[in-house]
Parts: sequence; C-alpha cells; structure tokens
Amino acid sequence: MNGHRQRGFTLMELVISILVLGLLGATAAYGIQKGVIAFQTTQEALDSLGKLRYATERVSRELREIRRDPLDSSRYDIATLGGSTIEFVKQDGTGVILDVSGSNLTLEYDSPAGAHVLTDQLSAFSLAYLDVDGNATADAAQVAFIDVQITLIDASGSLPQRSRVALRSQP
Repeated sequence: MNGHRQRGFTLMELVISILVLGLLGATAAYGIQKGVIAFQTTQEALDSLGKLRYATERVSRELREIRRDPLDSSRYDIATLGGSTIEFVKQDGTGVILDVSGSNLTLEYDSPAGAHVLTDQLSAFSLAYLDVDGNATADAAQVAFIDVQITLIDASGSLPQRSRVALRSQP
C-alpha cells in the first residue's frame, strides 16, 4: 500500500456547501427585493409630491394674474366664483377657467384655446374667497385673497397642500 490519500471533497461537504450558499442567496434575494420595493414606493411618493407642487404653483401663478382695483369695484376680472371652479380674465385679456373633472384638475385658456391637466391624482380641491379683513366673501368685487386647498391621493395615502394667494392691487 502506498500512502496516497485521495484529494477532493466528500459528498457530505458538497451538500453542506450547497445548502449554505443557497441560504445566503435566498437572504440576499430577499434583501434586494425589499430594497426594490422601498425604492418603487419612494419614487411613487416623490412623483405624487411633484405633481402636487406643480399643481399648487401653477394655480397660484394663474390666480395672481387676477386684477384687483380697490379704488374701482367695477374693475375686477373674476367672472365666476365657485367652491371648486373659478373663471377669470388675466391682465393680458386671456380667459382662464380652473375646474375639476373627476380626478383631474384642469386649467383651460380661451386664447390660445386648450385645456391642460395639472394633475390626474386629485382627491379634493377647494377654493375659498376672502376679503381684505380675511372674512369669507361671495362678492367678486370684494375678493382680496383666495385660499387654495389641493389634496392628491396615491398608494401611500392622501397628500394635502394649502396656500393663500393675494390678488394684486392693480388699476
């Protein structure tokens, strides 16, 4: 007998190695899957917040274009006041309608004609009209501030935002 030993792994060592590698792989796959889900959830929330910010900024910018002349109450450019709609004329003569249709908040111009969807995730939209003292008013000639409340809905829940727009005093 020569004293040669065979080199290599036994069947038991191979089976244990495969089991350990399988457990490590399953653990890594679980962690990666949870990371991907967290990334997707965060990305959806950021997209919704971006839509909310865009809609709020755009509505505020348009409402700031309403002319308000405190010296002449006939020089107000608001045609229609509503809880979820407003129709007015901007300083350049362009007619604007801000309206809700289902889950869409739309901004419509008469020149050039066209409607634009500001957001498609709308849950709630409301407008409140205030006079110079901060009291609610339904008289277009007395409106000095407009409170805008927009709430969007996404998989994580509702995202509300509120802003107050001061109308510019302009002759």
